[in-house]
Amino acid sequence: MKRLPPPAPWRLLLTLATLRRRGGALPSGLWQWQGEALQASDWQRYAERLDYPPLQGAPLCFHYLALQRAQLQAMLAPDFPHPLPGMVHLAQTLTREAPWQAAEPWHLTLTMEQTETPSGALHLRMRAAFVQHGTCVLRADSLYLARRSPRRDTAPPAAQTAPDLRPLSDWALNADAGRRYARLSGDFNPIHLWAWSARWFGQREPIIHGMHSAARCEAELTRHLGRPLQHLHIEFRRPLGLPNRATLHLQEESGFELRDDAGRRVAKGNFA
Repeated sequence: MKRLPPPAPWRLLLTLATLRRRGGALPSGLWQWQGEALQASDWQRYAERLDYPPLQGAPLCFHYLALQRAQLQAMLAPDFPHPLPGMVHLAQTLTREAPWQAAEPWHLTLTMEQTETPSGALHLRMRAAFVQHGTCVLRADSLYLARRSPRRDTAPPAAQTAPDLRPLSDWALNADAGRRYARLSGDFNPIHLWAWSARWFGQREPIIHGMHSAARCEAELTRHLGRPLQHLHIEFRRPLGLPNRATLHLQEESGFELRDDAGRRVAKGNFA
C-alpha cells in the first residue's frame, strides 16, 4: 500500500499537464494509501486557527486535508480522463463511524464514479473510508463538477418559500483569508490567493476555500451543540468572494445556511 504523500504546493503545477485531457471513462478499481499516525499537535493548530471550541479529538473537516491529498494523487494518475483546472467542489459529506484512535495507524480507501446530469453536466463522486485496524472510523463523500453543462437552462427558476432561518453567528473574512487557509491546509489553488490570480479562472476577486467555510460552520455548530459533530453535509452554492462577512443561520433542528454580506446563500447543509 502506498504512503499518502505529504502536503506539497508544487503538485498543483502538475495539474497544468492535465489540460490536454478530453474526458472519457474513469479507471476502475480501489485506491488505497497508508497515512501517518495522527498526533494531537497535527489537528490542534488547525482547530485553533479556525476558531473551534476546545476539543478532545480532531474535528471532521480536519480529515479532509488528507482526503484532498489522496484525491489529487488519484486525479493526477495518467488514466484519469479529466482536466483538473476548472473542476468545482459541489458538496462534501463527512460522517464519523467510530472513535478515531489517536497515534494508531490508519489507511484510506477511495472509489470514483461519474454521472451525466439531464443538462449535460458531468459530476464526479469520490467515496472514501478511513480505516483503523479493519474498522471504518470515518466516511467521506465528495462531489465535483468535472464538466459544465453545454446547454443553458432558460426557464425561470421555480418560486421557493423562504426557509425559517435563525442567525447563529458570523465572522469576518479579510482579503488574505484564502492565503492564510492555504498555508494551513496546503491548498494553494490560485483562485483563492490574490485578485490577479483569481482572474485567471474568471473570478473578479479571490474566493475563500469551500472547506474553510465548512470548517467554520463545523466550529460554530460544535460550539452551539456543546459537543463534536458526528456528521456534516455541506453543498457549495456560490463562491464567497474576499473580503466578506459570512453569517451562519440555523434551519429547523439540523439544517443550516451560510450567507454572504449581501444576504446571498453561498452554502447549505445539515449536521448531527
